[in-house]
Amino acid sequence: MFRFAKASINTNPEFLDSSVLLVKKTIIAHAHIFKNAGTTIDWILERNFGSGFQDDRDDTRMRKEREYIFEVLKAKPKLRALSSHSLRLPVPSSDVWDVHTIVMLRDPMLRVRSVYDFERKQVADTPGAQNAKRMNIAEYVAWRLQDDVAPTIRNMQIRYLTSNSMPQRFSPTSEYLEEAISFVEKNPLIGVVELFDESVVLFSEHFSKTEFEIDFSYQKQNVSRARAVSREERLAELESDLGAELYARLMSANELDMQLYEFTKAAVVKRFELVDGADQKLDDLRSACRALA
Repeated sequence: MFRFAKASINTNPEFLDSSVLLVKKTIIAHAHIFKNAGTTIDWILERNFGSGFQDDRDDTRMRKEREYIFEVLKAKPKLRALSSHSLRLPVPSSDVWDVHTIVMLRDPMLRVRSVYDFERKQVADTPGAQNAKRMNIAEYVAWRLQDDVAPTIRNMQIRYLTSNSMPQRFSPTSEYLEEAISFVEKNPLIGVVELFDESVVLFSEHFSKTEFEIDFSYQKQNVSRARAVSREERLAELESDLGAELYARLMSANELDMQLYEFTKAAVVKRFELVDGADQKLDDLRSACRALA
């Protein structure tokens, strides 16, 4: 198995009053951004923790109440890992829980096709699912770029890392980009979809210093469709489907997300290069994933 040895940190698995808790309880929180390989991350967490993992779907409270996550943890003291599409970031500090937040980012332009493909096949009555089924991708993107439509493909990752309660008509500014970059700089558990394996190695390194012993080998989940080989080919295909004018509008609507993504990708590469035996650990992970398959 692809694992690192766990450190010997003793914690009480039950909720205790902070006045008698000597060591904080370690919790993994996965900030699951839509169509950013989050289902695979959830699969890893559920495989490791079983009933100690929860995919929380109370999006309204999680989005509006920054400390709602602690209510969930207090109500379910055996939880070790939690995932939410609406986790407010950054998670506030706590005297009781030491929350380690995993976030995956993705090339925002490549993400668009994945969002569309998923909503076309999704069994749901949301506006996105309904429109994806009746619209071609150009019509769908034009609809999604409207100010009165949820900003699912408009600087979505900037919004998530800074304030996912931001009104959908509000466009993030450079100040929000700076805030998101600061979050990436401070959080060792930021990965990128296009460097998924390298990101997972970094996650493994981080948790090797905690009480957890986590097997990060995985099987890909919720993959929409086979892709053209290179990024350039995939973008050329998208531009051909959208037309030059709409493609340019889409790029403009994701300018800050692209800057955030490029910064994060460079940070992941640099962090990975600093891991002792990084290439061997990457090979070990991939061998473990092949064994799972």
